[in-house]
Amino acid sequence: MINKLVCLAVSFLFVFACAVETFACDLYLPCESVEGIVVSKGTEHLSGGEKKMVFVACVDVDAAKTNLKELVAGCNHDSIVVKTGSTSITVPKSEFPGGHWFSIVRFEPQEALDAAMSLCPDKVKSYLP
Repeated sequence: MINKLVCLAVSFLFVFACAVETFACDLYLPCESVEGIVVSKGTEHLSGGEKKMVFVACVDVDAAKTNLKELVAGCNHDSIVVKTGSTSITVPKSEFPGGHWFSIVRFEPQEALDAAMSLCPDKVKSYLP
C-alpha cells in the first residue's frame, strides 16, 4: 500500500513538473501590453547564399508590463506559444532576440498580416506592398 502511495505521489509530481515547464513557454499577452505590431517584407539568408523572401510581423511589447528576457530564459522548448484572447500562435524561440520585441515570420504576406491581425488588430501597421 505504501509503495502504491509513493508511486502515485511521484506520478503527480512528474505531471506537475511537466505542466510547470509547459506553462513557462506560454506568453499571455493582453493588447494593453503591446506597443505596436509592424508587418513588412524582409529577406532571410539561407544556407548556400540563397535568399528566400519572408514577411515579418514585429511585435513591440511594453517592457514595463512583460519581461520577454525572463520568459525566454525560463523556457526549455524550441518555441513559445503567444496567447492573446482566443488566439494562440507558436513562435520559434529564436524569434525572441532578447529585447522588448519578437517577430512572427511567414512566407506569404497575407499569412504575416493575418497573424498580426489575430493578436491585436488595433495595433497593426502594415508596410506590405
